[in-house]
Amino acid sequence: MRWTTTPQFIRETLQSWLGDTDSEVSEAALRTEEIRQAMLECLAEYSGCRQYPKVERHLVFARDLHTLWYLRGDLLALMSMIHGEIMARRKMQQITAMFEGFLPSTMFSRTPTLEH
Repeated sequence: MRWTTTPQFIRETLQSWLGDTDSEVSEAALRTEEIRQAMLECLAEYSGCRQYPKVERHLVFARDLHTLWYLRGDLLALMSMIHGEIMARRKMQQITAMFEGFLPSTMFSRTPTLEH
């Protein structure tokens, strides 16, 4: 009997070891696209995409939720310039809420944010 391994077999084995199922993977992929679109829409308001193509590229080519998570700071800075800090923080809170359940809870702030 000869052992053969296919890429699909290797992927399925790794997913079973890591606890990822196809439904979990596809759900995370869908959430990634939802968050990406929400972030791009925030940037697109008031021609942000044309003025800041580098940030747009980073958002478009972000590979996963973790990458999008760390791009929130860049987006917040740009939205603050466009909308003002209070409005930018409100929009960012909505985007941050979209990550809940998909990233470790340790990545979220433990202290409440201050509202002005």
